[in-house]
Order: sequence, then structure tokens, then C-alpha cells
Amino acid sequence: MRTRKSKIRSNRIFFLIILILLLVGVFFLISHFVFKSDQASIDDKSSVQNINKTTESQNKSEENDIAKNKDKDFWKKPTGKYPNLADISNLNILVDTKNQRVYLLDNDKKITSFIVSTGILDGDSNTPLGDYVIENERGDNFYTPRFAEGANYWVSFKDHGVYLFHSVPTDKDGNYIESEAQKLGKPASHGCIRMSVPDSKWFYENIPTGTPVKVI
Repeated sequence: MRTRKSKIRSNRIFFLIILILLLVGVFFLISHFVFKSDQASIDDKSSVQNINKTTESQNKSEENDIAKNKDKDFWKKPTGKYPNLADISNLNILVDTKNQRVYLLDNDKKITSFIVSTGILDGDSNTPLGDYVIENERGDNFYTPRFAEGANYWVSFKDHGVYLFHSVPTDKDGNYIESEAQKLGKPASHGCIRMSVPDSKWFYENIPTGTPVKVI
């Protein structure tokens, strides 16, 4: 009888030990997954902070570049980098009328930006806001007697030759109008988007027809 009771007690102790080991194992598993979740959350926050720091750094760098280039010949110089468009899978263009910038994007990722002049902020000379595309029409130069201005390296994005990306203005003889050219970076056009001379030339030679354009 005592031997039987002793066996029962031994079995209880054995099962108790097994139960304790199982509970300890479950505790460690739960702790492991909680730690990994917390670490992932920390990593995500760190990633967002790094993106914000990178954006702030890029903005400061661009502002410094603008300050360096703000001389009388500013409009004769590149205001952004010229990427290899073959490396861009989904090219689209954002025109920011508030900050006077044209951004080239790959999906939502910024590739480069250029300093521009959009329309003077009145009813007749606003650059139209909305979604457009680069149209078939483009050319080396034009002249509009109505405004006594022309430009070089023009590319249409609305109304087939009405609203354009183009260089800073030229006079009837094809000479750049320096007083107008030096307004680059401020609203100054009749609705078109003015670019520096090399920026407009690169844009004219490289941006394909059909590229989406958003003006905000």
C-alpha cells in the first residue's frame, strides 16, 4: 500500500516538474516575440527619423545651392542634377507653384528638382493647376508679339502649344531678356513654366512625350 502511494506521489512530482518546464518554455517564447515586436517598432521609428533627417538635409543643401547661384548669371546655370532617365521606371513631373520648383519623380521618390518661374499670381497669368501630360508639340524657339517675348527649348504640357515648359524669355531678336531672366525662382511668367537655359535644353531633349505632369 505504501509503495503504491509512493508511486502516485512520484508521478505527481514528475507531472508537476513537466508542467513547470512547459510554463517556463511558454514564458520564454512569449518574451521572445514581445522583444522582437518592440525591436521592430523601434526600428520603424528609427527609419522614419532617418527619412526625415535626409529630407531636411536635402532641403538645406538645395537652399545653399540656390544662395550660391543667386548671381546675375544664375539663369545661365543648371539648377539641378540631370539624371539618366533610363534608370527611372515611372517618371512623372510635379510643378510646385508655391515653392517655384519642378520635381522629377520616380513614382513618389524625388529624383531631382529645378528652380523655375511659374505664372504671375493673377487671373490671366496663373499657371493652371491640375493633371496634364507632356504633349507632342516641342521646338527650338518661338516668339509671341502679344507679349513681346519668346523663348528657347519649349515643350507643351497643356492645350497643345499654349502652356509650355521653356527657357527664360528672349526678345524678338532671340536675345535673352536679362531683367526677366533674373526673376527665375519667383512667379513671373504669363502662365508657362520658365527654366534656366541649360535646364530647359535638357528638359526639351530628354523628357518624353506622355510623361504625366501635376501642377499644384
